[in-house]
Amino acid sequence: MKAVVFDLDDTLYLSTRFNLFARRQAIEAMKLRGLDAPAVKQWKMLDQIYKEFGSNFEGHYNILMERLGHKNDYKILSAGVSAHHAAKNLLSYFISPGCFDLLLFLKEKQVKIFLLTGGVPVKQWDKLNLLGIADFFDEVFVVEDKHDGSQLEKFLNFYEKTGFERRDCFMIGDREDVDVLPMKKLGFKTIRVLQGKYSKNNRTRADFKAKNLFEVKKILAEKVLLKSPETL
Repeated sequence: MKAVVFDLDDTLYLSTRFNLFARRQAIEAMKLRGLDAPAVKQWKMLDQIYKEFGSNFEGHYNILMERLGHKNDYKILSAGVSAHHAAKNLLSYFISPGCFDLLLFLKEKQVKIFLLTGGVPVKQWDKLNLLGIADFFDEVFVVEDKHDGSQLEKFLNFYEKTGFERRDCFMIGDREDVDVLPMKKLGFKTIRVLQGKYSKNNRTRADFKAKNLFEVKKILAEKVLLKSPETL
């Protein structure tokens, strides 16, 4: 094994749990500022808005206020937006258990560590900095979140220059369609981490599957690096 490629969301940190937490904080803040709509109604509406516009859209709460009949009530709107952003100060509490242990282990073994994640670059880098893991990676690739395979081109152009065979690299992620299948098809070894909103369907074509990053470390140590459990 020469290198490991990580996904970020719901792999190295528990993004689904964090997003639920941040949205609850926002709804509570808006309620305290006078929004009289039932919290359950707000939650369902906000969830639908995220599904409609995607997580990288900037105006989720603007749309929510408009649909609740409070389009120009900036007192309430700003409370929700501010509470959501303030929640980011607690992002480090949502780092995946075993994350630091795994990254340090790979560094000690002199394995190259890459990150391949889809989204808005400034947002993804913001997460890495708040989580305190930005400096672990030899290279970070933030690509457009299309999920059509084209996002791999930039990474592959870089990876081919490293001189490593694809079979000597592991891709570790939570999604079967985005992380596992495309990389497996390209010849990379794969580990699917069963965390987040996609974990309910645990059927996978990955080479290995793990419940958390502690199990990922054991797989890499025992199956790949041929270390005994006592060395973990």
